[in-house]
Amino acid sequence: MKRIQKKSVLPVLFMALLIVGSSFTSKADPNKLALIIAVANYPEDGGWSTINSDNDVPLIFEALMKQGFDDGDIRVIKDERAKKQDIIDAIKQLTQKAQKGDVVVIHYSGHGQQIFDDNGDEMDGYDESLIPYDAGLYFSEGYYEGERHLRDDEFGALLNELRLKIGDEGNLLVILDSCHSGNATRGLQTYRGTDVKFAPEDYTPVENEDGTRGFMEIPAEISADNGLGSMVLISGSSHDQVNYEYRDPETWINYGSLSYAFSKYLSKASPTTTYRGLFDNILVEMSTIAPNQTPQLEGDIDMEILGGNAVEQTPYFKVKSWIDEKAIIMNAGNLMGIYDNTTVAFYPINTTDPSKVEPYATGIVMNSSVIECDVILDQPLPRDVATASWIFIEKQNFGDMSVKIQVDITKNKKFKKSLLAALEEMPTVELVKDRPDLLIEMSNNTRGMDLNIITIDELLIYNTEIKSDNVNAEVRKVIQRIKDYAQAGLLKKVEMEDPFLDIRFEIVPITVKKVGSRWVEDERLPYESKMRAGSLEFKDGDAFKIIVGNMGFDPAYFQILDIQPDNTIGLLIPSQGRPASEYKLYPGDVIELDDIFVFGEPYGTEVFRLIASREVLNLDGILISRGNIHGEPKTPFEQLFSETYQQHRAQTLSVYPESANIFTVPIKIVP
Repeated sequence: MKRIQKKSVLPVLFMALLIVGSSFTSKADPNKLALIIAVANYPEDGGWSTINSDNDVPLIFEALMKQGFDDGDIRVIKDERAKKQDIIDAIKQLTQKAQKGDVVVIHYSGHGQQIFDDNGDEMDGYDESLIPYDAGLYFSEGYYEGERHLRDDEFGALLNELRLKIGDEGNLLVILDSCHSGNATRGLQTYRGTDVKFAPEDYTPVENEDGTRGFMEIPAEISADNGLGSMVLISGSSHDQVNYEYRDPETWINYGSLSYAFSKYLSKASPTTTYRGLFDNILVEMSTIAPNQTPQLEGDIDMEILGGNAVEQTPYFKVKSWIDEKAIIMNAGNLMGIYDNTTVAFYPINTTDPSKVEPYATGIVMNSSVIECDVILDQPLPRDVATASWIFIEKQNFGDMSVKIQVDITKNKKFKKSLLAALEEMPTVELVKDRPDLLIEMSNNTRGMDLNIITIDELLIYNTEIKSDNVNAEVRKVIQRIKDYAQAGLLKKVEMEDPFLDIRFEIVPITVKKVGSRWVEDERLPYESKMRAGSLEFKDGDAFKIIVGNMGFDPAYFQILDIQPDNTIGLLIPSQGRPASEYKLYPGDVIELDDIFVFGEPYGTEVFRLIASREVLNLDGILISRGNIHGEPKTPFEQLFSETYQQHRAQTLSVYPESANIFTVPIKIVP
């Protein structure tokens, strides 16, 4: 490893951590205003399917409240009250209410559609549009020609009026949990949008004189020189993707996948969180709950969220309802990382260091849903004491590793019988007839039969040709892929934060050349050259190096897990043959690793997770032995990592949340 420098002279991204937001200003205590638009129950004669946008509303509302929005400044319009003119009026009223320097959030959940371009500004010949309650699915000349679609041009003009009103000290955040097109699906999960383009049958996009399409013209009155407020747009998927909903595994309630991920991390965001940092967390979450789509981020992505006016989040929770002296409902659920079997403790109000105070009582989380959970106490706690307590996490659980599986195999009875027998032996597997996490299906090919394992949002994670002469070996491979899927899902959820450990890393894009038998660095590329729609995107064959820096107060050891798009687990660092003890950084150290890495298949979102610990880590030993190392794992994260390989029971280990520190970088890999 090559030492670069101390903290005083850092690579670009590390320096950004120290100075981000310094070029932006905002007035003290700005107003925070929000508009939530949700269309779920479209009228039958419009042609649109019913979706679950109404379930998104309490998630977004709760997250905004945590960020200091007053409930009287959050307006909600739903279904029949969200016709096109209603939406336009609501945005105009929001504009009238807003003042210079205000923070404004607009959230839309509903269908989206591509519609014929009516002014020649689109490269592909189609505008994107939001679908209000009164918009139809199909073009019908003389009856409905798209006048109630809310085109991106119209929507953008309304947003620009709002940005002018809040001025260059204001901040606008727009979240669109919809999609504009998509391909046919198996119907395993509800999705938002359609592959039907809204246009006349004989529609031909307008071309410019030189044969090109599209133009971009910004009216003078809304140019950047005239004080537009900063704006960030987060959308659930690219224009050609289906936007799948997320189904809560406990309640089977569906939510918008972006709404769920956005609410989760906005609720946790601090004043120093940037939109890029928020979006990275959203990408990681959606790589688990909606891996077949790619969220998009546009705008001032390195600005601190909400114009630098985010609220410092408290590390504690409170009682939502007191049931009796040994049972309460807490105001947090799995959206905030609170899963069943998490241990919590009740302390006096204003407790700043729980380790120095004796708790009133402790309790175990039961029946955790999205935004609340039941807590069973170990000793009686009177109502007045419980409701006046601050509740801290003592030991955190990250949920179970159970997987619901549907088997759709009709022609190979021998294989099906063997597979079902193996699945029934797995404590983590529940066999279901519908609403699965994974679908195992078999189809004919020219030589035999193909076996596919498909996620609920139809990402193919395993494909093989089944040969009748080795059924047991094929079954073992399928079982291993199921275990990989469950393990990766859990490891993406694990969040730990030691306040004194803060090791981060940066991907450095490079080109390579061959010198003798070795590949060496040829040219260093700008980091920004790999940014697409707010996230890092690398192509198959692209090379990179890694710079690692200790931004914390204490020395720490580190290793980097690689969770690939097909949910297999690898280890990026340490390098093969190098002892784990070499990977230690002291405060202020920034080093460049010697290794050269190359991206390749499988394609999708790859997640790198740097684990920092006060003790030497042995993740490579656990990985190689698949959890069967000699002796007990030494650190809590090692214990948890080892446990994910065993899968002898669905429930996972509970650990102290400050047992390690985790820093995550998601990357999209494309052909």
